Amino acid sequence: MRWEQRFCFCFTHTRTISQLVQCPAEFHASISDDFSSVNGWIGGKLESSVVYYGSFLGRYGKGTLTNGQDTWKTFTINGQAESVTFDVHRIDSWDGEDFNAYINDVLAFSTIFRFGVSIVSASGANNGFSWSITPKDSRAPRGFGFGFGDPADWDEQTATVSIAMPAGISTIKLGFGSNLDLNQNDESYGIDNLLISTCAGPYLC
Repeated sequence: MRWEQRFCFCFTHTRTISQLVQCPAEFHASISDDFSSVNGWIGGKLESSVVYYGSFLGRYGKGTLTNGQDTWKTFTINGQAESVTFDVHRIDSWDGEDFNAYINDVLAFSTIFRFGVSIVSASGANNGFSWSITPKDSRAPRGFGFGFGDPADWDEQTATVSIAMPAGISTIKLGFGSNLDLNQNDESYGIDNLLISTCAGPYLC
């Protein structure tokens, strides 16, 4: 008789992006959203006026928040969530306000944006969620200028955010918010290229 030994890696503490559950390729799956529609997003709206960006979720400036969130959607996972990755567009005249991402109404990621200041790569942890942020393009005016003088005074930049899930999460309510104090025509954010990576099968603990 030949014994086959299979290992399942469980994490009871915060997992970093590089410590995701060891899931064989045949059990990997993903959920993606390119925001060609707002299907299922509470508070969802689309922006597609600038060719550079195409269609994305947004824009969101100062608004009415629910549990800190402008918009959210619940995803039921067949198995266990490994990570959530998305692009965030920082648009126009941010001056030290917070952009926030929530998992199941818990603050999982937060960063400060400023116009005229480039986003840089960083990593950290929040409430049991490990995260990283990486700039995706350079800071430049791309068509959303507010109009205090020359719209080219205001710049935009996009970054990719990845959030590693603690073990055992099979339902994700994903939400986004900020503490911007002016409307979307002055300062705003948008979300694009959402990907939720999952693992299902006998390798789960």
